[in-house]
Amino acid sequence: MEQILIVEDDITLNQGLCKALKENDRQIVSCESISEAKEQLSLGTVSFVLLDIKRA
Repeated sequence: MEQILIVEDDITLNQGLCKALKENDRQIVSCESISEAKEQLSLGTVSFVLLDIKRA
């Protein structure tokens, strides 16, 4: 099963992305921080990462 990791700190955007990308053969994992994302990546089951990067 395909697994997408969404890293977005804006809760509304995070929920919208999860809803838009949801499919029967796809698992969506959402994180609100980079530390949560690192933990998920360490499990080694992520197929794709969608990362929101803010520039200073």
